[in-house]
Amino acid sequence: MTSPNSTGTTWSTAKHGPDTRLSCRIMERMESQIIRPGHLTAHQTARVLGVGLDAVRQYVRRGQLTRSGGTARQPWYAVADVHALHAKRRTRAAA
Repeated sequence: MTSPNSTGTTWSTAKHGPDTRLSCRIMERMESQIIRPGHLTAHQTARVLGVGLDAVRQYVRRGQLTRSGGTARQPWYAVADVHALHAKRRTRAAA
């Protein structure tokens, strides 16, 4: 069963009502905007390091950077860890 909302979008109400889905979307958005002090999002980390998101994922995979919170889709990284990696990359580039 489906029902349109005020914008004309059709919501499926088979398992969850439209209010439940909307609440989940709003909470996901809010969680992604609320970051503990001393942490950076993946996008912020990429900007600090001067790389793309894929490179940030590679640093995590290789153990050079550790996630310190967030969700699987929106990880956070400790500012100290990001700055340490940035300093390490700068010294390698200078050598």
